[in-house]
Amino acid sequence: MKKNRSREENFEILFEALVKYKKYNNNLKIPYRWRVPFNSDWPENLWGLKLGARLKSIRMDHKYLDRQEDLKMLGVKYEAMKKYKSFQYIADALRNYKTLHNSLDIPYGYKVPQNEFWDSKFWGMELGVRLYDIRIRGTFKKHRSELTEIGVFESKM
Repeated sequence: MKKNRSREENFEILFEALVKYKKYNNNLKIPYRWRVPFNSDWPENLWGLKLGARLKSIRMDHKYLDRQEDLKMLGVKYEAMKKYKSFQYIADALRNYKTLHNSLDIPYGYKVPQNEFWDSKFWGMELGVRLYDIRIRGTFKKHRSELTEIGVFESKM
């Protein structure tokens, strides 16, 4: 978002992009790295907008709380991110992976499979992305000692 726009103008542009994305895709399951393409299917003022990152910011960093009802009516799901913010949830998944594989060398694209080795609450979880967030972005900094005990910082990146 451009710095010289007001917060409300930024929200309106973001909301317009979300509406357009939903129109094209019938959902708001926007990949984190997805950007509005530079083509005539999209309004020029939206070109290059990091829509996936913006949506994650809305959901996880509680941006635009005053507009949450509008976003929910559009289809933004806040509940889906709550479990991914729980340290214990992530730690339990990492421990299980380590038990199964004897390491935490988790590929970035790894998703927890639906099988008997995993509790169903973890199925589909993007564990590789979660581990990347911990190692590279510093997610759960206040839990560093427990993450170290689990072995998060010992494995290859």
